[in-house]
Amino acid sequence: MILRQQSEVGTVFFKIRNREDALQIVRDASTVYFTLAALQLVVAFTGKFDTFSLLILADVVINVIAGAVLRNLNSRAAAIVLLLNLLVAFIIGDGPLFHALLLWPSVRAVEATWRIHSPMPERIAENPGGYLS
Repeated sequence: MILRQQSEVGTVFFKIRNREDALQIVRDASTVYFTLAALQLVVAFTGKFDTFSLLILADVVINVIAGAVLRNLNSRAAAIVLLLNLLVAFIIGDGPLFHALLLWPSVRAVEATWRIHSPMPERIAENPGGYLS
């Protein structure tokens, strides 16, 4: 029997089978948003300081605050705010390919928070050995 092993990078691609899986996805998604905020800070302060830099700084504040609330409280609202913020940035058009890559962790964070706050059996579903057994 081969047990499913999750790497730190690939957890957003696994099925959510129990509460621990959902909590791991929430932690990973919040880490993605903290990393995004750090990259946005670098972009905001390396160029000339203009209106675009102020918009990026506002995005940084939203990502850090909502990411912290998501990680600490497993909040559905924070996950939805992060997803909507990402969609607005995608529509505005500042790096649409970059934002498209971040869409999957955002959707998975919303799904994971929904499953955390809904009744979920703690047992693993019909395949206790994981994907390969």
